[in-house]
Amino acid sequence: MTAVENNPSRRTVQWWERLGAALGGPWAPRARPGGGHVHCEPDWSWHLVLSDHDLWCVLDGIGRARLNGRDITLTAGCALMLRPGDEIDAHHDPRNPLTVAYQHYAHDDAGQGAGGRRLRTRPVAPAPGAPGRPA
Repeated sequence: MTAVENNPSRRTVQWWERLGAALGGPWAPRARPGGGHVHCEPDWSWHLVLSDHDLWCVLDGIGRARLNGRDITLTAGCALMLRPGDEIDAHHDPRNPLTVAYQHYAHDDAGQGAGGRRLRTRPVAPAPGAPGRPA
């Protein structure tokens, strides 16, 4: 990957703080150092078990991921909220490489939702009208 931005701008941090406030509750995410966006090199792939919480959003390109055994198509507008222990195996089309924005974040209760329920990792579908999805 080629890093375009290594640290979140103040504007990004303010947006993240507003998102956390809108979600409310003790489990709202808090931004941590280590966000930005990258344009992935043609030979990019990602194979790891995560050690922290990440928000990962595809800005451009096409790829595939297997997240905890579930296949996901990666296109512009696709967002993943990832947590420690998630297993991801991802790659992209080298002719249409991914550009992604990412932000590391923390939960006060390490991923426990209201009432102590475990927050499940799941892909967030692109908005209607986004590339690759009908309006």
